[in-house]
Amino acid sequence: MTFEDKLALHNTDHESSWIGIAFGLFNADICRKEGLFFDEDFFMYSDEVEWCYRLKKKGYHHFFSPDCTVLHLNTGSSPDSVWRNGQVLISEYLFLRKAKGWLKFLLFLFLLWFNLFIDYVLGVKNIFRKKNVFTIRGHNKNLFFMKLLKNYGFKILLKYNKKPSSALNFLKYDI
Repeated sequence: MTFEDKLALHNTDHESSWIGIAFGLFNADICRKEGLFFDEDFFMYSDEVEWCYRLKKKGYHHFFSPDCTVLHLNTGSSPDSVWRNGQVLISEYLFLRKAKGWLKFLLFLFLLWFNLFIDYVLGVKNIFRKKNVFTIRGHNKNLFFMKLLKNYGFKILLKYNKKPSSALNFLKYDI
């Protein structure tokens, strides 16, 4: 989908796969009847994606309307971009684990580790050839992702259930 296609969607009513809940209308009775509440394992980010995923699996639909809009200032609740990037990744990993199961998440971790290893090998070659290595605000990308995987990858795999918890054991990324 091109940028123009995405922009055109913002001018039309359409069904979407998920909605940002910062501005969403829904029937609370449906949530009570189906037992579909927000998953408390998510500290921040991807919580509404996971919630909408479970609603969609139950047969409910999500719609976007351009007639009602809200301006959401990005990173308002987490202005530090390194922290925000880390928390977004952790939440996306947790969503993948809960939505697709531990086997697919384990395969994902393996492929991610393999990719980081290949990037590291190529990165060493780039350093010797004096090419720029991609950085995130002064942090080496590979080291950043390796730290996240080391600290959280297997914790997500083993600790968090596939079903939503109610134990308030949310996963928060701390620098």
